[in-house]
Amino acid sequence: MNRDLAFTPNGRVPALPGDLPPGALPPAGRGRMAVHQNNLDLAGLLRIVREWRWLILAAMVLGLAGGIILTMLTTPLYRSFVTLEVNPPRVQVLDNDDQQSQSFQNWDFIATQVGLLQSRAVAERTAQDLNLAANPAVAGSEGTVQERLARATSVVAGGLNVTMPEEGTLIRYSYTSSDPQLAATIANGVADSFINAGLQRRFESSAYARQFLERQINKTRGDLEKSEQALARYAQSEGIINLGGTGTGQGGSNSPEAGNSLQGDSLAALNAALAQATARRVAAEGAYRASAASGPGSAVTASTQGLRTARAQLEAEYSEKRTSLQPEHPEMVSLRQRIDELGQQIARESAQVSAGVNNTLGAEYRGAVAAEQALQGRVNALKGQVLDLRGRSVRYGILQREVDTNRSLYDALLGRYKEIGVAGGIGTSPISIVDRGEPATAPFKPNLPKNLLAGLAIGLVGGLGAAIGLDLLRDTIRTREDMRAKLGLACIGQIPKRQTKGDFVEDLKDPGSLVSEAYSATAAALRFTTAQGAPRSLMITSTGPAEGKSSS
Repeated sequence: MNRDLAFTPNGRVPALPGDLPPGALPPAGRGRMAVHQNNLDLAGLLRIVREWRWLILAAMVLGLAGGIILTMLTTPLYRSFVTLEVNPPRVQVLDNDDQQSQSFQNWDFIATQVGLLQSRAVAERTAQDLNLAANPAVAGSEGTVQERLARATSVVAGGLNVTMPEEGTLIRYSYTSSDPQLAATIANGVADSFINAGLQRRFESSAYARQFLERQINKTRGDLEKSEQALARYAQSEGIINLGGTGTGQGGSNSPEAGNSLQGDSLAALNAALAQATARRVAAEGAYRASAASGPGSAVTASTQGLRTARAQLEAEYSEKRTSLQPEHPEMVSLRQRIDELGQQIARESAQVSAGVNNTLGAEYRGAVAAEQALQGRVNALKGQVLDLRGRSVRYGILQREVDTNRSLYDALLGRYKEIGVAGGIGTSPISIVDRGEPATAPFKPNLPKNLLAGLAIGLVGGLGAAIGLDLLRDTIRTREDMRAKLGLACIGQIPKRQTKGDFVEDLKDPGSLVSEAYSATAAALRFTTAQGAPRSLMITSTGPAEGKSSS
């Protein structure tokens, strides 16, 4: 035994289980030994920790020393953080569904921006903007400019760490370097290069759109010129004069059949003049027929008003003198002659005025009739021309609509080209910098407390593993349980090994010593091992020398 001396009923204690003679252990004992060797319970683990405590402590101290050495040998690393805000572009699909479509696109847009931020193109642009190829601490001093730029790009890409936001539109990333100032410079340079790269991509896309629109505008301009020339040739060959009025013909385009042609305008004017001539003819006819039926009337009265007044005065004087003079009186005869003469003048004047009025009204009536007939003939002639023009204007309308379509398309393309030119020149970026990187005041690596804890944990695990392994390799009997499990025998007594220097005989003489009490307990147990009491003879053996056989 390694520490204590134990007694078994048959008195034999082999060194190893493999040294047992045939038949020493029953099959049940061998099974219990196998089970004990393959299982490690809490009590066994505590026993191993207690027996191998110095090995475990040494492993833990070694782990702590390793953590300290690793901390001292590790190059200090500094991190600089930058926060960016992403503003996804708003695309309004429906008037009442703007917010829903926007929230649906936010996550994909932010994930795309995170991927672009980690791209090699941004790292290469950062290396170029900061001229890191000329920095020996980053790209070294050997190789060509392109090789140094490639090394600087790899350094920028390798030190960048981007975190995908779980919610919100803020992207936070860090850059790690052994130089705190360089870490802050490259972190800020990555943000600036990322924004500039996005603006450049937008400008390149708008430039491509402008080039495409320029080609489409040139093509549409050519089509418009061809259609206008075809329209002009057709109008010239058919003698169609389009006055360009405000009316719209078929298809919404200006057309001669809508009244914008010269014939149409002439017909409209002649129709208006014909209506006026008809009205004058009707008025003149009514006046003429009324004059022929009832006489001149008022015209005759107005013309003979003076003569009638003079005759009335003479008749009044004649009536006044008739009271005193006879009709044959010379004065009365003279008055009657003057009255008769005025009546004849009135009759002659009335006849002349009546004849003049009738002639005037008749002439006006005949003139109105002639004018109406002339206008009617001209209108009839123009109606035929307009109807003929309407038939010839079908082709003209088709050509006119083609011209209008090409002109609308040309104007739309030109307007879009101007909008793209303005938008491409503004350069609005959906990414903005919230917090710029600052030089770190302390390194985040190496972390001494973390390394010490890691070294302590590694030392503890390694020490426990080594203790368990050594304990499994050292197959010795150390406890009563080992006796039962490995040998299948009961333990009668256990004599402790003296831990200090001294005389073994003196311990036996002292009834209160542990050795004396252990031998007394063992001797008492031997009396119950057989039916006759204590055995008459004993064989004492052990697995090694100097384990107390002679003293026992």
